This record gives sequence, structure tokens and C-alpha cells, in this order.
Amino acid sequence: MSQWPELQTRFQERITRVQARQHEQERRQLEVELYAVWAQAAIADAMVSLHRILAEQASRFEKAIGCAFVVSKPTLVSLPDTEPLTTILISQGATRVYLYGQRRPRQTPAIHLLKLRQLGLRPDAVVSLPGARLARGTEGQVEFREFAPDNASSSADGLAERAVRLLISGIC
Repeated sequence: MSQWPELQTRFQERITRVQARQHEQERRQLEVELYAVWAQAAIADAMVSLHRILAEQASRFEKAIGCAFVVSKPTLVSLPDTEPLTTILISQGATRVYLYGQRRPRQTPAIHLLKLRQLGLRPDAVVSLPGARLARGTEGQVEFREFAPDNASSSADGLAERAVRLLISGIC
């Protein structure tokens, strides 16, 4: 009795398994790429929202107390060997607070706060704090989430307020 039909069947089964693995790898790679595109767009959207809120609040401060803080537009900063950062600077005198959005490969996009106070040639105070993680909402919108274990909801307004509080705490 000939073994050829059995060999053909085994050959076809192996080819089918290899093709299935290849398709699964391609599907996973596409998911990773689509998530990276979403993450960059989420950071950009979040930074636009934060800029709008901060600019509105700076204007309100100016009208209410005659003194405001400066708010820069979101800026894309390219760094070697890492994903680009999107930054917003708020400042008053020698005190500066950066809000920066970043996503490391295979990680959730996030926005962090960095405070610098420079009185001499070098900063005399540097404080870095986690801001919020960004998540995809049920309707596809960007949601702000706390870094706490309970994954509590946050907001662009709440994060902007934290940044201004951090700025105020550094003004001498």
C-alpha cells in the first residue's frame, strides 16, 4: 500500500499550521501598529485639550488678579532612540512646569508633569510626577485615567489644575 496519500495529508496539515501561525503573527503586528497610531493621536488630542484649558485659565488669572502664567502651544520634540514627546510649557518667572505626553513601545500612552525652578545657571529644583494614563473610551474618545491601582477616571481639567498647582507651589 502506498504512503503517498498519508504524506500528502501530513504535508498539507503542516502547511496549514504554518500559514495559520503566519496569519496570527501578521494580525498581531497589525494590532500593534494600529495601537501605536491611536496612541500618538490620543496624546495629540489630549495635549490640544490641555492647552485649551490652560490658555483659558491663564486668561482668567490675568483678568481676576492681573497676573497670569505663560502657556506654550503643544510642541513635538524628537529624541534619539525613543518615541517623540509632545510638550506644553507653563511658566511664571523662573518656575516652569512641562506637561509631556509620551508612549513607550507596548505601553499605554501617558502624560506626565515636570517642574523646574531655575534661580541660577542650573535648576535648583526638579520634580517629576505621573499625570494620567490615556485610555480609549467606549465611543473611541480619549479618557484620562489615574495611575492609581483602581484605574479611577480623571480629566483634562483635573490634570491641568494639578499642573497649575505645581507651578504655583514653585513660585517664590
